[in-house]
Amino acid sequence: MYVASFIIGIAATFLIGPDLVNTGQASQSFLILQVLISFALGFAGAWWFFATPSIVPSAISGVRFGGVAVATGFVLDFLLFIPGMLAGYTLADLASFYMETWFWFAIVLMFAGTALAGHVRARTYISPMAQL
Repeated sequence: MYVASFIIGIAATFLIGPDLVNTGQASQSFLILQVLISFALGFAGAWWFFATPSIVPSAISGVRFGGVAVATGFVLDFLLFIPGMLAGYTLADLASFYMETWFWFAIVLMFAGTALAGHVRARTYISPMAQL
């Protein structure tokens, strides 16, 4: 999901053309697109995750999946930021990104997407033991 979000974000940036460094200057339509992408990717990732018959889907399990995805994203963001620090970026640049309201709104909607996918999958889930 992280890589897909990254690639889609880059494609949207080239199509819409906002400033890559300062999200405060990005257009509102670009930010709304990014938030919707977060929801869609969260839903799609959880939908795929719950396709495994041995994993029992539920909204709570979807939220847990979202938590793992967000934690992984934070770790990958930090690891990818380290080369940027060598190029002159500071932790303040990374912190300013994380302090954006749109960023946190996207995180909340990503959790909503993963929870919704778990809830919808739970409605049609058939236990592997029931198939015996």
